[in-house]
Amino acid sequence: MRPPSNKSPIAAWIEAVPAAQRLWLIRTLLLLIALLIGGVGIQAPWSEKQRLLQQVHREELERTGTLSAINSQEKDLKRWTQALLFQGETAALTDEVTRLAGENRLRIELVLPQPQVSLGPYTRIQVRVAVTSTFPDLLSFIQRLERHQPLLHLDQLEIERSDPTKATLLISAFSKPAGKS
Repeated sequence: MRPPSNKSPIAAWIEAVPAAQRLWLIRTLLLLIALLIGGVGIQAPWSEKQRLLQQVHREELERTGTLSAINSQEKDLKRWTQALLFQGETAALTDEVTRLAGENRLRIELVLPQPQVSLGPYTRIQVRVAVTSTFPDLLSFIQRLERHQPLLHLDQLEIERSDPTKATLLISAFSKPAGKS
């Protein structure tokens, strides 16, 4: 039996392990410590890079959303432009106003095309129309003009109280002639 020693249990265990195994355990322990310390040194820069990449990814997603919204607005703008701009010249406007007047039971007394005015890439075309009708039919015609697509403008309206009601209207539209941008 061995006499009791004042050594700690760990020290006693280390003495019991043969020297070759002790050397192997110390190398392994040092290698593990080196890997842990190295891993911390490597992990810190990588986590910063990961954070930066995630931030760049979020920004790119925002840009993609913004670009998608811009593309959608561009399509809407083209559609609205088509709805606002009249396709054709004064003769086409005269035909359209005559058609609308006939649908609303107005009798056309006079159709007088006005000079075209160039406004940059656009042209304002106008026609002065004198009509007779009942007052409700005239109101219906004016409402149709206001809701018309492409947009027609009622620039002037003169109403004469009589039976039937007489009115003179100056109607205009904006067009974009082919070749102008």
